[in-house]
Amino acid sequence: MVEHVAERRGKPIAVVCIDMPDTISAFSLATRDRDYIAVDRHDAELSQVNSTVHELGHFLYDGRNEGVIPAGGASPLSRELAVRLTPALNVDEVTAFFMRSHYESPVERAVETFATVALDRMIALRTPDKHGFRLTFTHRSTGV
Repeated sequence: MVEHVAERRGKPIAVVCIDMPDTISAFSLATRDRDYIAVDRHDAELSQVNSTVHELGHFLYDGRNEGVIPAGGASPLSRELAVRLTPALNVDEVTAFFMRSHYESPVERAVETFATVALDRMIALRTPDKHGFRLTFTHRSTGV
């Protein structure tokens, strides 16, 4: 799926696992030449996959509502951690970026819906195991 989104965007996407605070499971960053997805190295594999697909959804959906960040509230990312994670970027923009978490905005809900449905379909289309079962799931109590 990463390759398909990269092809659609016309540039490679690198997925990296890094240490993250408890309040953040992943984030994405688009540059002119390459896109990046960072996921928490300590999350379970299924959570890492879901987070990766969620961030791919941002690459597909964010341009439609660029710059939409919920008003009010505090960023789940401290200024100090923002500097550590993304030292070359403006710390105020990075902390504001993380305010879009917790599915408060329509874009976040659309992206999480995309991730849940995409993963569910990928798993459902797998070959059944020796007992004839395929696994499906609903992730993170999103209501999807």
